[in-house]
Amino acid sequence: MIIMFLGDTHGSRGFTCDAIDIAVKLGVDRLIQVGDFGFWPAIESGQKFLKTVGVHANKAHLPFYWIAGNHEDHDRLDAETKGPDPTIEPFHHGKRLTHIRSGARWIWDGVTFGAIGGAFSIDRKYRTKHSYAYGWFPQEVPDPELIHGLGKVDVLVTHEAPTVPAPLAATGNFRSIPESTDSQLVIYHALQTTRPDYLVHGHWHCNYRNRIDQTDIWGLDCDLTVPKASCIYDTEHRQMYSLTQWSMIYGEETKDD
Repeated sequence: MIIMFLGDTHGSRGFTCDAIDIAVKLGVDRLIQVGDFGFWPAIESGQKFLKTVGVHANKAHLPFYWIAGNHEDHDRLDAETKGPDPTIEPFHHGKRLTHIRSGARWIWDGVTFGAIGGAFSIDRKYRTKHSYAYGWFPQEVPDPELIHGLGKVDVLVTHEAPTVPAPLAATGNFRSIPESTDSQLVIYHALQTTRPDYLVHGHWHCNYRNRIDQTDIWGLDCDLTVPKASCIYDTEHRQMYSLTQWSMIYGEETKDD
């Protein structure tokens, strides 16, 4: 099974549909978007985004999954998806798209996956608490209570990073705030607990690779360029590839810019 991971889409219809088209061209079987998807169903632009992406993915016969970032309508999401233990029922199947619950654990093609959504919104001062139109929400941060239900996984999908992404830290311009540090510590604890081979995340709009303990960290960029905002996982060989690497293997050309 070939799985594409896609970074922050922020409700961009064109970018997300382009990613779907590229995924199909590269023989991808399933796509997982890693948060800040664009779930704002109470406003017209949010409704249009969800419908457009859902219809496009269905026409392409590409199952589309997403986890929650911080920039989603968490009040509406909770109302729609709260329910059974996410390690037992990991998915909430919508009309066309599938939400992966935070704390979910599932197995595809013999590979065990886990998911922890959410992050702290560093732009809270520009947003209104609990607003259905691009607000911020107390429940947007990763929930540490969900970690121990995951157990050992092969691939951990998160929105937040386990530490400040290396390229940002290297600039010397990044100013950490306690709330973001706390959010990252939850993901770092999840990494230590689940001991995955790979952790894939978004949130920081930064394409990079790093290694923490025995885990390869793949950070994905946002809705600017699909190759930098995605990576490919091959369950047969249990190997992660950049989109450029996979396109060479698959025989299709992509560009990094």
